[in-house]
Amino acid sequence: MYLEVEIDGAPPVRLREAEDFKSFKVVAAEGTDDEALARALEPVGELQPSGDAMIRIEAFKELAGDLRRDPQWLSQLQAMIAFAGSKGWLSEDGGSIQAHCERRVGA
Repeated sequence: MYLEVEIDGAPPVRLREAEDFKSFKVVAAEGTDDEALARALEPVGELQPSGDAMIRIEAFKELAGDLRRDPQWLSQLQAMIAFAGSKGWLSEDGGSIQAHCERRVGA
């Protein structure tokens, strides 16, 4: 799954491929600079100096819409969060998950 960022979009961040728990990333259009990406991510998280993003888990669930009410989806999400925690990809308080940021043509 990934968060698609459209700098001029409304909303600027959308959850895509929400049932693919094998990866988690942020995807923005090629040429999107870090400052614009950081501003777009403000409602859901923050861009780190490393170039990765920390996405608040509660904001992530909001983006999932009705899926957040599906027990199976929530179970898979919890498994993904637990895996991320085992790799050190959660914030110290466990409230945010790290996401690699990519720039793509046509994103």
